[in-house]
Amino acid sequence: MEQEGGKYKRDEMIQVLVNKRLKNNLSVNTMVQFIRDTYGYKQSYAYELVQEARVKIAEIYAKWNEKTLEQAIGDLEEQKESARKSGDRKLVLEITKEINKITNLYTERIEHTVNVFKAKIPGIDGDSTV
Repeated sequence: MEQEGGKYKRDEMIQVLVNKRLKNNLSVNTMVQFIRDTYGYKQSYAYELVQEARVKIAEIYAKWNEKTLEQAIGDLEEQKESARKSGDRKLVLEITKEINKITNLYTERIEHTVNVFKAKIPGIDGDSTV
C-alpha cells in the first residue's frame, strides 16, 4: 500500500476494509481495531474509514440482492411455465403468488386482535385498571 506524505492512501484503506468485510464478515469493532493496529491511526479516524467502507459495502450488497432477485424470479418463471405445460393450475397460481410477493405486487395481510381486560382493585387509590 502506497503512502501519501507518510500516510496511507485513504481510498486504498477503505478498499481493504471493504474486502475484509465481504470475505471475513468482520464487525465494525474488528475493522476499527484492524485500522488502528495495521496503520497506527486513532480510533476516531478509523471509525470514519469504517463508515465510508460501510457505504460502499451497502452498495455492493444492493447489487448482489438485485442480481439474486432477478435469478429467483427467472427460476420461478421457469417453474411456472413447466407447471402450465403439465396442466397444474394450482401450482401455477402458487408460483404466481410467490412472484408477486418477491416483486412487492402482493403483500400478505396480517391482523392482530388485542383483548383488553379491565379490573377494579379495591384498596388502591381510586379505581385502577389492569
